[in-house]
Parts: sequence; C-alpha cells; structure tokens
Amino acid sequence: MFSILLVDDEPLALKGNRIIIERSGLDINRLYEAKDGVEAWTLLQKQPVDLVITDIKMPGMDGVTLCQKIFETGMVAKTIIVSGYSEFQYAKEAIRYSVKDYILKPVHSEELIQSISSVLYRNQPQLEELDLEKHDSIPHRELENILVLLQQGLWMGQEKDVEKGMKLYRAAMEQVKDKRCLPVSENFCCLLAEKLSLKTGCLIDVEPNFSMSAEREEILNETATFITQLRSDLLHKRSHTDYTDVLMGMAKKYLEEHYNQDIMLTDLAARTGFSTNYFSQIFKEKMGKTFAQFRTEIRIHKAMELLNWSGKNITDIAMEVGYNDSTYFIRVFKEITGQTPSEYKKKRSDGKKKR
Repeated sequence: MFSILLVDDEPLALKGNRIIIERSGLDINRLYEAKDGVEAWTLLQKQPVDLVITDIKMPGMDGVTLCQKIFETGMVAKTIIVSGYSEFQYAKEAIRYSVKDYILKPVHSEELIQSISSVLYRNQPQLEELDLEKHDSIPHRELENILVLLQQGLWMGQEKDVEKGMKLYRAAMEQVKDKRCLPVSENFCCLLAEKLSLKTGCLIDVEPNFSMSAEREEILNETATFITQLRSDLLHKRSHTDYTDVLMGMAKKYLEEHYNQDIMLTDLAARTGFSTNYFSQIFKEKMGKTFAQFRTEIRIHKAMELLNWSGKNITDIAMEVGYNDSTYFIRVFKEITGQTPSEYKKKRSDGKKKR
C-alpha cells in the first residue's frame, strides 16, 4: 500500500486529481493534500509519503523548491511535477532533484495513472545505484533525469534538450561496464519509447537495431540513431490523418471529462505536440466549432442537466461547471439557450407540473 501527497494551489485541480486516483484502482491507502509547498513541507515533516505530485507554480514555496528540499534532505518520497506548457523551461530545473516524471496540464486521467504506476510499481532492480567504480547499469537517479529530458525534448521539439539529454546519456554510459553496455542501452531505448507512447496515446513502433557483437561506440551511435528515428516517427504520426483524429478524440474526451477546469487552448495544443495555431485550426476543422465554443457548449449542457435535477442554486451550479462569476455564467447561458438559468428552470418545473 502506498501514500501520496497532492500539492496544488488550485482547489479544482486537487479535487480532480484526487478523484482520478481514488477511482484508478491503484494500491493507494492514503491521499494527502496541500495548497502550496510550505504546507506540503510541513506535512512531510510529520507524515512521510511514498510519492509527491506537485504543481510547479504556487505561492509561498513553488514545486521546484519543494522537490529540492525533498531531494537534499534524503526523504524517501519520489516526486512528479505537474506544469503548464509555458512553464517547461522552469520545470527543467527540477530535473536535477531526481524528479521521476513530468506531466503537462491539463492532467489526463490515463496519463496520471500511468505515471504513478511507472514511478511506484515498476520493478527495476538492475537500475539501483551501485557503489562501484564501474556500474552494471546507469544509476537510477541519472537514468530518470535523462529520460525526462529526452522525452520532453522530443515531444516539445526542443532540439537543445535532446542534445543535452544525449550528452548526459553518453557521460552516464562511460561508467557502465563494457559487457553491460548493450543490455543497458536496449533497456534505455525501450524505456524512452514507453514514455513517449504514454505521451502520444499510441504505440511508438520504433526499435533499436543493435548488433550483438557491437562495441561500445557503435552501441552509443546506434542509440543516437534510434532517437533520431523516434523524432521522425513522432513527426510522421502528427502529419497522419488517423493520428490527428486520435489526438482530436483525446482532446474532445478530456474536455468532456474536465469541462469545469480552467483548460486553455495552449494546454491541449501542448498535449498533442502541435503549435497552438495549428491545433486551433485542426480542432475547428474536426469539431466544426472553435475550442472556446466547444468548451462553452459542454459547460452549458452540463448546467442544464444540473438545473433539471440537482436542486442546487444558480451560483453553485455556475461554480460546478467552471464559472467563478455567476453573472457571466447567466449571460453565457442565455446566449446559448435563449433564456436565463432561472427562466429555464421555471419552464422545466412548470412543464413537469402539467404532466
């Protein structure tokens, strides 16, 4: 049984992530919450946990500082960073503090569950750090840092991050015994492909072409070739119609499940790996309406359902479907339905009485 601490200054994000985890079936016995790094750090002094999932930008103490304190004090807690696309450069600072994974907002339920499973359950005895001059494998801390950097670099199209990741990989491999170079490199490539598969929502069907008799330098060169092939495969999938349909389906499903969260066009664009302008164009083409129109219609449809049966007041319903300003909610509701929420509710109520 594992324990998890969720850290976020947005109440809806905390609630959403808690619900995802509680419904996931993961072997989690305790879930804690904190509204910022200060509160999280205070809790960790009293209650150790197995995993901390933290937002990156928060008042008081941000996510990077929290990860740094966990790392420098030697706490057993593993860490996952949650961040918006615009914060990725900032999030990279956390890599040096042994962050195990990096998830883009808006958080997709399947991705969050996969990330938690990967961090808590993966059996990697061959990746444990060894106090030897030459290792049987890349030390676990270094491996995770390299994988996160390469994963994000390939996904975001950040060439500098890919180059840095490969330099770190080569440096780490210098400490690996010659006879272990091939299996370690094969494992590394498989893990990287797995992480990218989680990001894309479909299998990355690229395999390294290692020769069983290859020497160290040949193996390192083949790993670099494999990463180039990964980049090409990602570009091909993004330009393929079927893959675009898959990504739009994922975006539509996510909006339908998280309509009440502050989801922005830039967030979903970053999740798919497209530029914001291109994603906006494709979204309108596939859905027949803009991102903003689609999100608004989902929210108003849900509000209509709540007005029909929930008994909640209009202010509470506005909050529940993602509007902090009830006056604005009423205006949008009327634009979509032709009547105010009160008029709609009264009309429905009168209709039921006549039956």
